[in-house]
Amino acid sequence: HYTSARMKSIGLQEFQYGRIDVRAVLPQGQGIWPAIWMLPTDEKYGGWASSGEIDIMEQKGGAKSQLIGHLHWGDTQSGDYHNTGNTIHVGNVSSSFNIYSLEWTKDYIAIFFNNTPFLEIANSRGMPYDNPHFLLLNIAMGGDLGGSIPEDFDEAIMEIDYIRVFQEDFTASIQEVPNKAKISMFPNPATNSITIQSATQLKSIQIFDLSGRSLMSFDL
Repeated sequence: HYTSARMKSIGLQEFQYGRIDVRAVLPQGQGIWPAIWMLPTDEKYGGWASSGEIDIMEQKGGAKSQLIGHLHWGDTQSGDYHNTGNTIHVGNVSSSFNIYSLEWTKDYIAIFFNNTPFLEIANSRGMPYDNPHFLLLNIAMGGDLGGSIPEDFDEAIMEIDYIRVFQEDFTASIQEVPNKAKISMFPNPATNSITIQSATQLKSIQIFDLSGRSLMSFDL
């Protein structure tokens, strides 16, 4: 016997704008439909899909070398249904950890695989992505994307290393600097070098990449 499984953050953590990184190993096998996605906390513009859906990652049961990023929404003015998405070819994501990410601002939405964007769309007027959403992690059995389930199916595991949420309102660096001095860094995104300006003297600097790994640190 088997059943689909789902974890969701509604009532625990909801997010509006920012970046979400999920480092995961996906389940393998025919008939298994894993997904990392988001739905609105409140159906501000009506039921599905009027208030939107953001699919950070979906994978078909019979296409384990592909990943899908997709958005569904209803026009907030006309009510017309819209959707857009993209499919990319990947290596064996069932045997190693990879990072599935969303960047969401009032101006754009972008979906990434290992920090490389493969779906980008303007968050324009008429789209419902202006309110808090919650995160869902699930393994669906069968269904439209899962397909037929083998008779000898035993188990499926989606292994999560971490879920990290980055939001501008929660950057601690400015609040922890004496007198809340303004700090600026450019260019952003950085290339071969960066310039950091601060109104007060800093004692040390530590730089992290988008996955949270420390790249370098030094005293000043």
